[in-house]
Amino acid sequence: VQANRPMQEDSIFIMMSSSKPVLGVAAMIMVEEGLIRPEDPVSMYLPEFADMQVAVLKDSIDENISPIRVDRANPPEHRLVPAKREITIHDLLTHTAGLGTGGLGSLLATPSPFPLPADRTLASEMGRYASGALDFQPGERWTYSGLVGHDVVARIIEVVSGQSYDEFIQERIFTPLDMNNTWFNVPEEYGDRRVVIQGRNMDPFFNRTTNYFSASAGLNSIAADYMKFEQMLVNGGELFGNRILSPRTIEMMASDQTGGIYSGIGRNQSGMGFGYTIAVTEDPVSAGARRSAGALGGLVPLVLVPGQIRKKNLQACCYCNNPMVGPNTTLRMLFDRQLSTSIITREGARLPLPRYTLVHARCDKRRSLQLIKD
Repeated sequence: VQANRPMQEDSIFIMMSSSKPVLGVAAMIMVEEGLIRPEDPVSMYLPEFADMQVAVLKDSIDENISPIRVDRANPPEHRLVPAKREITIHDLLTHTAGLGTGGLGSLLATPSPFPLPADRTLASEMGRYASGALDFQPGERWTYSGLVGHDVVARIIEVVSGQSYDEFIQERIFTPLDMNNTWFNVPEEYGDRRVVIQGRNMDPFFNRTTNYFSASAGLNSIAADYMKFEQMLVNGGELFGNRILSPRTIEMMASDQTGGIYSGIGRNQSGMGFGYTIAVTEDPVSAGARRSAGALGGLVPLVLVPGQIRKKNLQACCYCNNPMVGPNTTLRMLFDRQLSTSIITREGARLPLPRYTLVHARCDKRRSLQLIKD
């Protein structure tokens, strides 16, 4: 922004939570091949997660109350009660496990430095994640696990496949989809293509190499690559003649798997569901959404807002360098409005690949987006 440089087609973004749907696809590959099942207890693969306990308020003797949020600087007194059942892969993929969701139990886990030292791996961190308690009883609440739950699933993939998580997704997802500009560690020669997040210290993200392959927030990519991934989902699991998942598995991933307990993040929102790693618009009217029923979209990543309309065969990404992109911001509203307009005016159309639209946005008093097509 300061240099007045426009976005380029090969600009590299920190993907943050848009790393999660990649994990969802990787997990569904394992499910399709019969290597894991959603209902499997996590302890079947990671024994340290057996016999987990749930943190509840100490003074709530007659009932066990797990607060949704706590003041980290002044946490309330607590006691521990046994979990009613073990957490499962399903729980982790749907954010219903109560693991690492910012509640009372999360405060009991061994803290970690940020960023993690280069020698840390998914394997090395599982004991730390299991050292705390759950924030609520498994399956009884939906609360976002931003940096823990999906990384545990990634470790399960490593244990079962015999590959590191980065090797698995490179072989099974990125290479078949021709995603040649997606990495955990951006090659040094591409450093000048990386997008700087406005007003944020980028040293923890840029000047380091990691061996902790976070499925929750670790990927870096470009717009064209991520749109290939999205188009694969829109196509029912196939792109460029390479099938990643079956249409039935895509439907399972993209259908509400929470039993109706998902109500949005940051605000209550009806008409929405949550599948495996991805939010689903079920009733756009009650949700107050500018998207059609069946629309998929991640939550609120730092730099992009993906959206896929499977039944309309349409998908889009909005990339920006402003960390304040949330569900209620002007930019998000404008993006959703543009996507809705595309549905109306291009009914049944397919966004061509690898060409896409670059969106240069300055949210001024006019609340307008300048669209610059390639």
